Amino acid sequence: MSDVARQPAIDDVAGHRLGGPAATIALVVPNLTDPAAFDVIRGVGAAAAAAGCTMLLAGEPTSVDPATADGLLPAADGLVLAGPLPPDETVQALAARRPVVTVGRIVPGVAGVVPDIAAATGHALDHLRNLGHRSITYLTGPVLSWVDGQRQRMLPGLAEQRGIELDRIGPLPPTAAGGRAAAEEVLRRTSTAVLAGDDLLAIGLIRALAEAGVPVPDALSVIGFGDAYYADFCVPPLTTIAAPLHAMGSEAFRKLQRQLDGEPRPRRFATALPARLVVRHSTAAPHDRPGMARNRPRRSG
Repeated sequence: MSDVARQPAIDDVAGHRLGGPAATIALVVPNLTDPAAFDVIRGVGAAAAAAGCTMLLAGEPTSVDPATADGLLPAADGLVLAGPLPPDETVQALAARRPVVTVGRIVPGVAGVVPDIAAATGHALDHLRNLGHRSITYLTGPVLSWVDGQRQRMLPGLAEQRGIELDRIGPLPPTAAGGRAAAEEVLRRTSTAVLAGDDLLAIGLIRALAEAGVPVPDALSVIGFGDAYYADFCVPPLTTIAAPLHAMGSEAFRKLQRQLDGEPRPRRFATALPARLVVRHSTAAPHDRPGMARNRPRRSG
């Protein structure tokens, strides 16, 4: 069962009214305790409050439940759906009944906001290549993650363009435990750097490597994704790709508001906002590491 909370705004309403300053919107996120959701919630909430709208907030354990979204329709003028989503057809069916905007995934025919995945991933690879790395391992995220799926499709071409050999481990849950579980397999590979699909994955890996006597970045460089608030507090502070989550939330509300105001649908449904590489202390020039495998990396899905 999902958790539902009401975000106070300038005006509250009883009943259902389309558009206008007293509109009610619903934001559904995969996990209310996920730090990656915090900035999206703040972005949507701040933009909604500034527009005089009420925001209903619902959280799911892992991905957006169609039943939860459907149950919110009588109370909401429009929906913002963030994180792992149900199949495209389900989202499109919801969008046929109410204005819908997705965050972190593109659904054909539905307005959405995503990070610029190709540019951000390219920045991370450029950073590693400039340090001297020519072989990296990618820790893939969960199967349901649209952003991770896009990154996996783009990475081989981006790595090849830069003369970088690419290896993969996963799929893995986007948790510290997932990163810890991957450490033993990482140590079997010959890669000198790891790109993780989530900051928690990266932090879990770093902790497990430290316990194994493999210090980061002296023996292995690690980059995360997300720039969660704790990325700057781990040891060492994590180099990561910062997704513009607050801006994505704000833009998602603006897209929803335009639909509620009756504006014609744009020809381009999705907006990609720029992400940036935040360089801290988990990356350095490559060095030999304790227990480095001598065989070439094994490919895995």
